[in-house]
Amino acid sequence: MPGNEPAVHGMFFEEGLLLFSTIFAAKKEFEISSIGRESMRRFLDLIRKLLWVNDTPERTALAFSVGVFLGFSPFLGLHTLAGIAIAFLFKLNRVAVLLGVWSNTPWWLVPYYVIATWVGTKVIGFQIDQAAIVEIFRLGRDHGFFASGFWKQLAAQGGYLLSFGIGSLLFALALGLIAYPLSLKWIAFYRSRRPL
Repeated sequence: MPGNEPAVHGMFFEEGLLLFSTIFAAKKEFEISSIGRESMRRFLDLIRKLLWVNDTPERTALAFSVGVFLGFSPFLGLHTLAGIAIAFLFKLNRVAVLLGVWSNTPWWLVPYYVIATWVGTKVIGFQIDQAAIVEIFRLGRDHGFFASGFWKQLAAQGGYLLSFGIGSLLFALALGLIAYPLSLKWIAFYRSRRPL
């Protein structure tokens, strides 16, 4: 029934949430609290808003891919602020940009940046000094990672910073370019299956 589509979509998400919580509770012997259900509902609403913005699928996919690029860029700590600023500056969908930025989750940070830095060392030809790495981590472990000695030793290894920047920029560019066609197909498919 065309008039009942919002209710049907709401039922679909609630049933999916109920199924998810039942499976999760059975596997982990854990019951999702009402706060967890509310958070999941808000997250699903955010995804729905992304898929049903007034922008064209192309502009929404562009906003998402810009967010992916920013999220995997070397500018740690500034991803969200840069995403919001660029979204306002270029009048992009803020939800799509932020979803792209937040696709780089804490679980991915360390492996991603280690691999990106390694690729950066190969691109610029920087040779890794094992003794320097051991000394940097010893200083961090013994005196703390916020101690000045740790940062002085790290700054003395300028090739690591350059490798980090170049490697993560290359990976961010590649991921942003991959994100555009994939998200465009996903958004177009979703909109064609669930018309307003």
